Amino acid sequence: MVNDGKGESDIRGGAGEFTLLLRGTLKDLARSGSAASGREALRVAVRPGASVRVYLDEIGLPSDLVMAVLMRGRSVGKDYVPARDDELTLLAPLSGG
Repeated sequence: MVNDGKGESDIRGGAGEFTLLLRGTLKDLARSGSAASGREALRVAVRPGASVRVYLDEIGLPSDLVMAVLMRGRSVGKDYVPARDDELTLLAPLSGG
């Protein structure tokens, strides 16, 4: 469950929270009305065994729109299972001309 700052987050079994940082256009691509819409950083409750893909679905962000998932500057991929106090950066595909 995403902590939207409007109330207590759903922390199951005291597993804690981690942070998702949305970079590039990702904050604008999250499902309208979701806690992620228009936000650059989210605190998210850890769910044991849940991968980044699960959280992307929860915030309404299609997995194919995320080019990379970084943890401390290193690529970990969408199958990474976040732990308490992790800080994951989600990068949008790059474009240019």
